[in-house]
Formats: sequence, C-alpha cells, structure tokens
Amino acid sequence: MSDGVLVELCGAERAAEVHRLTQRAFAPYAALDPPSGAVAETEAHVADDLVAGGGALARLDGDGGGDGPGAAAVGCLRWRLPDDGTFHVRRLAVAPAYQGRGVGLALMAWADDEARARGCPGVTAGVRLALPGNQEFFRDLGFAVVGEHSHDGYSRVTWLSLRKDL
Repeated sequence: MSDGVLVELCGAERAAEVHRLTQRAFAPYAALDPPSGAVAETEAHVADDLVAGGGALARLDGDGGGDGPGAAAVGCLRWRLPDDGTFHVRRLAVAPAYQGRGVGLALMAWADDEARARGCPGVTAGVRLALPGNQEFFRDLGFAVVGEHSHDGYSRVTWLSLRKDL
C-alpha cells in the first residue's frame, strides 16, 4: 500500500475491469499518430494478455467505494516476463478522475516489488515520444531510455524502450 492506494495481483478473471479502466485512461490517445492500439482492444484481448503475463489493480482505501477487495479499481497495469528476465510493464492506466493522486506511483512501486519477488534484474516499459508527461513520470521513477523504436509503417522514432535496474 502506498498513501492509501491498495494494489493487488490479478489475472484473466478481472479482464472486464482491466479493459474498462484501460479504455477510460487511453481514450485521449486515440488521436495520437500512430493511434494507440489500446483503444481498439477487446475484453477478450485483455484476457489473453493477462493469461500471457498478469496484471494488477489499484483501488483507493476508504475512498467512497469501500476498502474491501470488492471496492472499485481506479487503476491497473499489465505485465509480462520477457526472455531477458526483466519484468515488463505495459498499459499502465489510471481512471482520469484519479490521476495525480498517487495511483500510478503505487502501481509502479508494486511492479518493482513484484519484479524483485520474481528475481527479475529490472523493470522495463515503453513510452511514446508524443507523451512527454509519461516520459517524465518514468524518468522520475528512475527509468532510463535504452532504445528508440518506430511503429510499423513509420520511418521516424515514435516510442522509447525504458529500463530501471533493481
């Protein structure tokens, strides 16, 4: 728990909730060039993603939705364990009304702890060049740029690989 944010591991059984949160948080990214693939995801795709790795849901302790396990989630992330042994975080999402309240920070602290528990040497993520605020968020958490990439069909760099050693 971090500043009243509770984070719990989840799997495909929570795909509907993860999908709903991701759609709400990523809706503004539909206008990006290239557009975010998250906005076109289905609940079935999210379930497959959670089976291939896992996820985490965050909720605020005592914030109107109750403080038990059934309280409404306000943020989520998905993760995978790539062949390089790192803990890869993707689709970090916080409901717009809860952004700036430490939910993303708590989810990433959970990711660090989960990575350590699994013996991973580091945590990785990807971030778009078009989202400097997201780049700053990860930089402030100790992530460094380790690669530049282009989405399919683009000749210019559109996203960055990030890594934080644990």
